[in-house]
Amino acid sequence: MQTFLQIPSIYLRYFQRFLYELKLLETPREYYAVKFLFAHHFFQGLTHALILTVCYHQFLSSASFTELPWAFLFSSISVMAIGRVFAYLERHLHIQSQIYVLSSFILLIPISLLLQQFWGNESLIGVFTIIAINLLLFLERIKSWVLSNKIFDFGGFHYLQQVNSLSSFPGRFLGFGFVFCFYLIFDTDNILLELSLFTSILSFIAIWRLMRLKFIRLEGRNYLFQVLKPTSQHSPEDFLQYSFNNSYILNLGFIALLTTIITVFLDYSFLKELHSYSIQSNEIKPQQIALLFLISYGMASFGKIYFTTSQSIRWGVKRLLLILPVFIVGIILIVTLSESLYEVDKIPYLFIAGIIIMSAVFYDNSIQQAVTFSLFQLLKHKARTYTYTTISGLVVPLGLAFSASLLLLIRNTKHSFSLGYVGILLLPVLLLFIVVVFTLYKQYINYLKEAVALRAIDFDNHSTKDKELFKHLHERLKSIHTDQVLYTADIIMRIDPSGRHEMITSLLYHENSKVREYAIEQIPRNSLSSYQMLIVWVLKNETDLELKSKVLKFCCKYNLMTESEMIDFLQSESHQFRRFALCGLLENERIELTELAIMSLKNMLVSEDVETQIDAIDIIGKYRIVQFSPILRELFYHENITVREVTILALGKMRDTEMKREIFDLLRSDFSSTVVIDALSFYGEEVLGIIEEEFVFSSKEAKTYLLDLCTLCARIDSRSAYQILWQLVDYPWHEMQKAAYNALGTTRFTPKTNSEQHLVFDQIDKLFNHLYWLYTAIILFESKTEYDKLSQGLQQESIWVEQHIDQLFTLVIKSYGFELADKALFIFFAEREYDDTDIGDLDDINDQTEFETQRYLLLKNQLSEQVSRSFIEKMLCINGFYQIEERRRILSNYYTHNIIDELSIINYILSPRKVGIFFHDWTKATALYATSPDLVSSMMDTLKYLLNSNDILLMEAAFTCLKDYGFHRGFPISNLLNELVSPTRKNILMGILSDNMLPLTELEKVTILKDTQIFGDIAEHELLDIAALVQEIRVKKDETIFHKGEKSDAMYIIYEGAISLSGDRQSYQSLYNYDFFGDLGFLDGTSRPYKAVAMKESLLLKVSQSDFYQLMMRKSDILKSIMLTLCDRIRSQSQLLHQFKK
Repeated sequence: MQTFLQIPSIYLRYFQRFLYELKLLETPREYYAVKFLFAHHFFQGLTHALILTVCYHQFLSSASFTELPWAFLFSSISVMAIGRVFAYLERHLHIQSQIYVLSSFILLIPISLLLQQFWGNESLIGVFTIIAINLLLFLERIKSWVLSNKIFDFGGFHYLQQVNSLSSFPGRFLGFGFVFCFYLIFDTDNILLELSLFTSILSFIAIWRLMRLKFIRLEGRNYLFQVLKPTSQHSPEDFLQYSFNNSYILNLGFIALLTTIITVFLDYSFLKELHSYSIQSNEIKPQQIALLFLISYGMASFGKIYFTTSQSIRWGVKRLLLILPVFIVGIILIVTLSESLYEVDKIPYLFIAGIIIMSAVFYDNSIQQAVTFSLFQLLKHKARTYTYTTISGLVVPLGLAFSASLLLLIRNTKHSFSLGYVGILLLPVLLLFIVVVFTLYKQYINYLKEAVALRAIDFDNHSTKDKELFKHLHERLKSIHTDQVLYTADIIMRIDPSGRHEMITSLLYHENSKVREYAIEQIPRNSLSSYQMLIVWVLKNETDLELKSKVLKFCCKYNLMTESEMIDFLQSESHQFRRFALCGLLENERIELTELAIMSLKNMLVSEDVETQIDAIDIIGKYRIVQFSPILRELFYHENITVREVTILALGKMRDTEMKREIFDLLRSDFSSTVVIDALSFYGEEVLGIIEEEFVFSSKEAKTYLLDLCTLCARIDSRSAYQILWQLVDYPWHEMQKAAYNALGTTRFTPKTNSEQHLVFDQIDKLFNHLYWLYTAIILFESKTEYDKLSQGLQQESIWVEQHIDQLFTLVIKSYGFELADKALFIFFAEREYDDTDIGDLDDINDQTEFETQRYLLLKNQLSEQVSRSFIEKMLCINGFYQIEERRRILSNYYTHNIIDELSIINYILSPRKVGIFFHDWTKATALYATSPDLVSSMMDTLKYLLNSNDILLMEAAFTCLKDYGFHRGFPISNLLNELVSPTRKNILMGILSDNMLPLTELEKVTILKDTQIFGDIAEHELLDIAALVQEIRVKKDETIFHKGEKSDAMYIIYEGAISLSGDRQSYQSLYNYDFFGDLGFLDGTSRPYKAVAMKESLLLKVSQSDFYQLMMRKSDILKSIMLTLCDRIRSQSQLLHQFKK
């Protein structure tokens, strides 16, 4: 009773909160959406009130009560027809069109009533009015479901869903209030139907304006792709068949059918009492009908608020459903008592009618809607979307038809129109209703348990509490799995906020420290006093040091301890406790406690304990306490390296201007570059000027320093830093180009203005143009075997460019604030077709696939609002299932190329200056080796540039290309070099690149490495880095390479020769050209399990372990490829062992 007395204050609080949130709406679209939705519900409620009042009054004034069964029968036919028409239309219409169709049907109701009033048969007025009432209620119910489920819930617009829920019934309440006042003043209903037509038009305009909002139209497109397209080939009969095969949905249909029958009984009882009252008082006034509905919808409005708040958790689905039989039994008792206590001419028929309509409206609009949402929430989304409309369109007409048949049966008996007799006939219906409720409830609990186990339901939308569910949840709290306990506790606190204190208390005593930490985090900050003693107890008795430290910080931050206790922790011998206590005090709102923490930091800075100093410096940097800057500047020169590192980071966090240049200069020293880069990144744009100067005036010999500057640029979120990285892509040094491209992939820059977004688009456009060129070159070389290596290199280049386009695309997404779908999802759903979906697969419609589809479509549609269609088409080109020919065809709509023949391709690849375009050295080398001697005469300028460079790989390739040209034309290589390089350079080239000095080129080393199993999956341009580590070793026959038991410090690849691997007395294996050995020990550093001896004179390639480890630290792709290769070897050996055991 106390809870029901609180309903008015609850409603007032919700309305105040609604108005407050309306003022805080961040964007105009939210403001207009709420305004249009509220206007729609107001005018629709006014239309509802006008039509119901006029129709009931006309029926009671002009129709015979014996026509009522026929009215319900024809209502069932009309509702069936409208329901079937909409069932077909909703599978082919956009969501906005569905709303327009439903609104148009509602608009036709007052029009048809007006036509019936002026030109219709007066004898049919009673039947026609009841048909109009049932059609109006059916259409409003379907329209509310479409708005709530298909738009607001589907699009995640929870604030609109709340407005839609809270404003619908108050709208009807205000509508009946208007009708009541109108009748009191004018006492006529001549213009009410015309007024209902006018208000229905206004309601249509409001919903039309709402549907025309940009973000609503966007959700309409998402609905088209995610719901309509996958299911458009299925008819309503398919969904009916699916519903009949699903016992849960079938029971929902039975509940809806029986509820309709009982609701018709209530409607019949209401009209019966009003009819009796009109006979008793000779007239029923329309304001009396309006007053009954005014009171009923007022109660329903309060009930709606009650049953959509946490108050309803006291009930549960089963008890809420069983309220309906209780209402029926109560009404029958009231009627029976009234007829027995009063004389026939004094029975309070109007009071009984009021009780009946209040019960019907309250149950239908408050309880049933709350329960319906919870019951249907367990269905998967697309099944839920169509199941409700399909069931409503079929079950409601069947319920009306059954009720009409029952009333016709009553009319032909001697107990004609006896309310008690109708109640007796309804007893089997009530018993069946109770049986179905228990069956459905059992399935509902099982589904809920399954949803809990799969974490596949949003319990924020469930407002009912069930003992069985809570019993199951509390059992799950005993699980040994921490994540399961945390998830279950979160569910319980969501659906039962009133038990939050009890749940947090029990979690604080849990044996798992993670659970106790979660309990501390869940404590409401506005009610800390009620938890103070418990938190302090946890602090004193906690055994986990990490959690105890966090609790200590919590207590210091929120004043849950005395000042003396805080000082004790500040003076504790534990560095961890001191640290967390200081952090808590520095976050405390009390100034005196903050000053206490600062005083303690001063004492820690002058401490002789280094670890204490480090803690103090780290905290000063974390909270940016500027008053300690002079002390930190002195500690910058501290002799302890760790103290210096922490001090540098702290100064960077504080953005100390005096020490900025000195910190920057540390990059040139042997000091840890990682620490310095982290510190300088906090300065942001303040260091960009220095970076630009250093790039201009620093020599290329300072390689490490320049690469560190490149990494620093990537750590700064600035347009200028981003532009510097793109300029470095054109830097005349291969390592810098690679570093710049890698930095672009990890840059923190996010475009924030239109000009910055256009900057990114320009860079993407350049890469697309380059990609189109690559596709064209690959197609040109496809049928030419002499260009196989170059074609492979170009294909790798195209993949690499696509990856960088995706990286830049990520920047675009971040700039618009959208979540970027994974590339795999983007590829998969860009071209996915739903034509083969079978109705049997509907159970899987709402699995992870649908969620990922929704993310992709949201991304695509939102981008289409911001960027051009051509950009989207080009992104789909590289991320779709297209062959290179189709990709080239799509890009040919936007770009042209300068490819004429092989020479133009090779010149483009080798060109030393291409702004924003980058080729790997592997591709350049393969282009040189593939060059026909007939083309070399046209490439002398390019060869001159490469021969004078310092890149050994390109020097080798250019030298080989020039030598082949001289061999075919009969020109000595020395004469050709005289025209291209200086004498000094010529001597160097002839000495380094002669056949006697270097039998293997870098390209040949890469080829050999690629043919080995361990390096076979690594891309050629990555193998260049490994090739640089390879040493050539010549061994004579019978020479021992290593002995058994020696430490494994290298692996070997046989280029030419034969090697025998043997133990103490027997030979294990003989290896020949391109075989490798020593690889496992090379990776794990174990001792050699065998001896390696040369069977004949051999040439070996040796890879040192230490050099290779350093390379893997810098190149994660190499490490990943080797791990995959080793996994394959272990898997194959396991399979062989398994077969051997069999």
